[in-house]
Amino acid sequence: MIMDRELEGLSKELERLIKELKRLRKELERLVKPLQRVTLARQLETLVKKFDRLFKKFERLFKQFERLAKQLKGGRIKHYSSSQKILLVGEGDFSFALCLARAFGSAENMVATSLDSRGSLMRNYSKAMTNLLELETRGCKIFHEVDACVMSYHSDLFFMRFDRIIYNFPHAGYMNGSSSSERSTSQIWCHQNLVRHFFISALAMLTTDGEIHVTHKTSFPFSEWKIVKIAQDVGLYLVSEERFSLLDYPGYENKRGAGICDQTFPVGMSSTFRFAKNYLYY
Repeated sequence: MIMDRELEGLSKELERLIKELKRLRKELERLVKPLQRVTLARQLETLVKKFDRLFKKFERLFKQFERLAKQLKGGRIKHYSSSQKILLVGEGDFSFALCLARAFGSAENMVATSLDSRGSLMRNYSKAMTNLLELETRGCKIFHEVDACVMSYHSDLFFMRFDRIIYNFPHAGYMNGSSSSERSTSQIWCHQNLVRHFFISALAMLTTDGEIHVTHKTSFPFSEWKIVKIAQDVGLYLVSEERFSLLDYPGYENKRGAGICDQTFPVGMSSTFRFAKNYLYY
């Protein structure tokens, strides 16, 4: 595939760059040694330390790139594979769904939904129509005006079962418009209510070994949502909590959705919480 050749070429180019950076580092060290008693040496030592920090950061990014390249070649990306039946809930401009579809090469096992109508998406998101068209070309089933709280009763989803149900950054909207505060008790309750009903609905749509994934901010006040406790209350258990990074999902642009829909927001400290059915609950 063309993508495979491009990834391989880029990987080799990055390897060459790392070797060149290592060579330059040794050259800097060589220059510092004869100047140990000169003021300039201190400046060079500072430069070497800065270089080291930059180099280590580059190495981390390179390792992450290599891991992503392997996932893309194998029809996998992070927690997901093309063999899984996947439902995406509450999509904004559908860029996350498209990211998965591109990694898989096909979206035939994917269903992507949004609370918005197709017309609303067209008005509110600059890339939504382009993303939707590519998803449809790749075989993704797309449904609009799907409420996450009652989606298990949706006529098109009622008989479907999924291996992975994904809801990224759930948000109930703002109760009091622009004057709303994420810290207020009533606002947090609204978010908790959304998550609780989503869990109940998603639970009914899971395969035997399926998982529900919720990506969510973990800093205050979002930590006050207590989504793990809510999940446990409805019959789910936490499989794992893993740090979320946008770098793991090339092309994904997280959107605000409420009010200024097409703007991104800082994800900050966020995790993907993976839940599965707790059979002891039943």
